[in-house]
Amino acid sequence: MSLRSPTLVVMAALFGLSANSVNTSADPVLEGVPGSGARSAPTPPTQEGAVPNRVDYEIQASLDGESKVLTGKETISWTNNTGVPTSELYFHAYLNAFSNNRTSFALESKPAHKKGEWGWQQVTGLSVDDVDVFESFVYVDIDPDPVPLFTEGEAYVVEDDRSVFKVTLPGPVESGATVQIDLAWTSQLPRVRRRTGHKNDFLMMAQWFPKLGVFEGERGWNCHQFHNNTEFYSDYGTYRVTLDLPKEYSDKVGGSGVQVVNRENKGDRVEVVFEAPSMEDRERPDMFGKLPVIHDFAWTADPKYISKEYQFRYDEWASKSDSHASEVAKIKGILGPEAPLALRDVDVTVLIHPERQEQADRHYEATANALFFYGLWFGEYPYEHITVVDPVWGDNRAGGMEYPTLFTAGTGLFTTPDMYRPESVTVHEAGHQFWYGLVGNNEFEAAWLDEGLNSFADSEVLIRAYGPRRSTTSYSRYPFDGALPASLPDGGKVGAGINARRIRWSASALSNIPVLGKVARGSITPLRSSGMIDWWRDQPLVSLVSSWSDPRWGDRSSYLRTPAVDPIDRPAWTYVDRSSYRCNSYPRPAVALRSLIGVIGYEDFLVGMRKYAETWRYRHPYPQDFFDTFSEAIGQDLNWYFDDAFRSTKTIDWRVDVRQERPAAAQGWFQGEDGVFVEREDGKQEPASEDQGSEVATEEVAGEDSGLIVDETEDVETTSGGDSAKPWSVTITLRRKGELCLPLPWRVTYEDGSHEDYIWSREAQLEQSWMKLRAENKLKIKSVVLDPERLYYFDEDMSDNQWYAKGDKVAPLRWTERVLNQYGHLMHWYAGIGG
Repeated sequence: MSLRSPTLVVMAALFGLSANSVNTSADPVLEGVPGSGARSAPTPPTQEGAVPNRVDYEIQASLDGESKVLTGKETISWTNNTGVPTSELYFHAYLNAFSNNRTSFALESKPAHKKGEWGWQQVTGLSVDDVDVFESFVYVDIDPDPVPLFTEGEAYVVEDDRSVFKVTLPGPVESGATVQIDLAWTSQLPRVRRRTGHKNDFLMMAQWFPKLGVFEGERGWNCHQFHNNTEFYSDYGTYRVTLDLPKEYSDKVGGSGVQVVNRENKGDRVEVVFEAPSMEDRERPDMFGKLPVIHDFAWTADPKYISKEYQFRYDEWASKSDSHASEVAKIKGILGPEAPLALRDVDVTVLIHPERQEQADRHYEATANALFFYGLWFGEYPYEHITVVDPVWGDNRAGGMEYPTLFTAGTGLFTTPDMYRPESVTVHEAGHQFWYGLVGNNEFEAAWLDEGLNSFADSEVLIRAYGPRRSTTSYSRYPFDGALPASLPDGGKVGAGINARRIRWSASALSNIPVLGKVARGSITPLRSSGMIDWWRDQPLVSLVSSWSDPRWGDRSSYLRTPAVDPIDRPAWTYVDRSSYRCNSYPRPAVALRSLIGVIGYEDFLVGMRKYAETWRYRHPYPQDFFDTFSEAIGQDLNWYFDDAFRSTKTIDWRVDVRQERPAAAQGWFQGEDGVFVEREDGKQEPASEDQGSEVATEEVAGEDSGLIVDETEDVETTSGGDSAKPWSVTITLRRKGELCLPLPWRVTYEDGSHEDYIWSREAQLEQSWMKLRAENKLKIKSVVLDPERLYYFDEDMSDNQWYAKGDKVAPLRWTERVLNQYGHLMHWYAGIGG
């Protein structure tokens, strides 16, 4: 009986199987040592349907080109729409994160500033509705370190963070009321750090002005200090920014929104004015019928900038390639012919440095690809302009960051599009215009809600627009095609010694002997890291192996570095370290979203994501808002998935084992119906009964509910004669290691090319971590593969997800030859000391 037999269907029926903000008074949640436990991500009351707060800024600032001191004043119009009054105002002073080595940011990272490179911001005046409230000004430590210091007496390292301040008002701001806030301030710009500051004449001005926090009603003010692992959060509104700059910056300034004035004044100064969004955008509803607003303003300037202008037009990109055209047809088929898909035209400015100006077109192409695919999936980019910034050479700390209608990229020389540089970072940061720009989640408390969604989407864009990524290995910053097939010997004293990177010795017996004691312990470094020496050693033209990769599987590889240290959903500054923060904010959410497609299908996934993007555009969702909106959109309760994938550290590792053999003929003493034992030595067996046809018995032993779902296909004819008349005896065992349970499809393929598809249900996996199936079949099984369509990206070890009757003997030999070639050359190089 084959695995697809009617008998198994009956058995399935018998077993019940189916066919195929911040509250400073609140204490963190602590476990173990007081003050050292995990802190869960907050879940504020849902805000769907509520009118968000509104904040509008008018800022004037003047820069001293020599000292890099920026003085400014700003007027903020803020409307409280929370339903709750407040008698306090909280503000960010982000530049103070770079003022010393005792700030929260510095203590959580490695401050790289030297003398003369620090930065700070000092508020010199503050009034509300023309009432001076500056006397109530006080700095606030919003997020004290939850880990206690085991120190007797006064600690040497004491946090001194001044990146958040507040003022007390003479009376409450009632819900629905609007107040006018006037501030004056002076800032010393730091050397570029975390995408903010200067390098010589290059300026990247982000988080550069005192910015109002977000009032969340009953939760109070959400206004966290600047942490190493956090980004930003602020209300939506409009900006008008006037900059007074040295004359050399004329026509060399980019900013959020559109530039409406570039006027040279007397005294070698230039006045530049930006409106964000533009006045036209403020009056033009987007495709969802909403008027565009933004929630931040950034600007950049460099006398060396070369400005390149382009225009994104939807019609051109909809027919740019088969991939673009097929995506339009696919999305139209899912959303229906009446769904609005056409996207607005967008002016694109690329500010690029002279040595890389030949890459300007590629920066634009990558930006346009993001505007096209993200727009199809999540709704149009609603602004008339976007600025792409190529940061100054030699300081990549200004690169790879998003701001409304402006972002910084990052690249290198000698690159090609299939290397994804600058394509990858450009698509990612342009994608942030949707996730963070249009849907403004709290990046302090739920960084993954924009980084994770964006990491998922940027990989989907890259594979569609550019195909697989080509791997390269660089020597002295020049890329060579391919990668080494094996890692170099390294690690520990032996590896470092063999590799001649560092040779260590220790002779404790000599330590007390005069003169010799000085050399009893030490090390030398014969070969320091050098691009030319590494090139000489590796001989890349003969040792590198061509390698191509899918960025979606690259997300999985990154996730596997720290798959189970922290849950995804928690405040960004509370992960155990930066590695956990990066994993749980970027690749792991991408893996979770991509695996969700395997659970519900792509059509429902797109409907859920688009509904979330539309519902929460220009608003502040939290994780539960995402989960609820998504589930409601597709009409399924997915709380079980979101809890397991996003709010736990559960992992999964499936495995399949198969034993297949011809059974031995019947031998020994067998008891007949009359009760008499009869010896059988000829191996003859009774013929199968007519109702069994050509099939033999099957036993399913996975327990009361195996969760097995079988897709029936037509029976296959059996062979006869000789040993081949014997059936194949097969035992298939599926195992689950880990607590994450997902419905697992698996496939049995036979030697004639036919196959059967099954599902090991989630319910069955929750009851038992294994399933075993025994069967006899006339056809030999060629392979058994778990998740044959590769729907899930969570599995920690996919090397045991398939079994083949015959292994591939060529591929191991091919890789062995490559490794031996590399190491043969390497040993020759070592033996000749580089000769």
